[in-house]
Amino acid sequence: RPIKSIMPTMATSPKTKGDIHHLLTTLRKSTAPYLPPPLLQTIHAADTYLHIHHPSVANNYLASEPTAALASSLFLAWIVWKSLLSLHYFFHGGGSGDSSVGWGLFGRSTAHLTGEQGDGIHGGVLTLLGKHANRAGVAMGKKGGRDERETSSSSKLGRYEPPFQETVVICGASGSGKTALLHYLCCRNTAEISWVPPVTVTSLVANVGYLAESNYGRDDSDDAAITNGGSDSSNERDKIAVRIIDYPGHPSLNTQLPTLLIPSTTSRLVFAFDATQSVVEGVSLLYKSILIHSQVCQSWKRSGKKLVILVVCTKSDEKGAKNHKRMKIQVRNELDRLRKVDLALANGGSNGENNNHGRNGAVKLEVKGKTIDLEHLGDDIPVSLHFMETGFCDLAGLNAVREFVANGTLPKLK
Repeated sequence: RPIKSIMPTMATSPKTKGDIHHLLTTLRKSTAPYLPPPLLQTIHAADTYLHIHHPSVANNYLASEPTAALASSLFLAWIVWKSLLSLHYFFHGGGSGDSSVGWGLFGRSTAHLTGEQGDGIHGGVLTLLGKHANRAGVAMGKKGGRDERETSSSSKLGRYEPPFQETVVICGASGSGKTALLHYLCCRNTAEISWVPPVTVTSLVANVGYLAESNYGRDDSDDAAITNGGSDSSNERDKIAVRIIDYPGHPSLNTQLPTLLIPSTTSRLVFAFDATQSVVEGVSLLYKSILIHSQVCQSWKRSGKKLVILVVCTKSDEKGAKNHKRMKIQVRNELDRLRKVDLALANGGSNGENNNHGRNGAVKLEVKGKTIDLEHLGDDIPVSLHFMETGFCDLAGLNAVREFVANGTLPKLK
């Protein structure tokens, strides 16, 4: 009886129904000119079917605009889902005090990954890979880049972070295979004779993994012995992991990349190009955020070292892929084109002054002859570029990348 008395009051009033119907009708009419004819025919057929066969549903629950009402409901549900997911990442995957990576609903949120902030990075890789993260990050020894207090702080959050001594950054344009490389470096056991790359999606958040050479070929019991504080008397268990940061390739995050590439944070760099695609987007990132960026060049010049970059041309086993020699020529030509554009703009705004810096203090590429020499970019650019190619089914090439990441050994090209 109480239910019957309550139910009528829950019904939508005629005035509200009319407002909703008017809103949905306006929405349908305003979007119809931009929709393709097949979709419009489908919408008309669906509306007609519901009005004829299910009139009560169409009139009482869908405000006489079935498809518009359903589409609006799905869109609002998506907004709510993304909001809840954003809150989940904020409180559980980046909202804590020691984390420097978060994720917003529509924003971009890879934070500045420098200095001590970088030690608090927690990427999706460690969360998604589960127990494989323990295989990737070995060696809970007494040496490392952080003390026990930082490790215990991460343990409270349920994240495993082994001590690391070096950081290697993997960067490149979106879709160039950076995350697949990270999965190979951190998850594949060398005892396996084949490897299938994972399905990845474009991300706005940096992924982080750990690599230690002594961990490959071990079984789970060995990993458990090490990660649970087992004996570290052997030389293998004294090895320190290398932290690997897979930096997102979305163009909106390019301006933050140079803050990560200073000598105190990064030891070397892997730059990925998709050998089946154009090099324009990747070269733009390489040129503006690394080669001519004053902060990157000046910091490495003061350190007296060179930033060693292994340019990996991925997907070389796919149809239409270019080998590393052809990719090197294309990269050189595109760098030269960008250099000429900057030179023309600089000369137009500085009355033809010739110095070692371009617009906004950017460093200029040195040219001896008709074009850029990638073997010698100039004294003001302490960067060393080395090209190689690999497919994700080419274990020899992938292992060469792993050797470079682990100890800086450059691959021997044929």
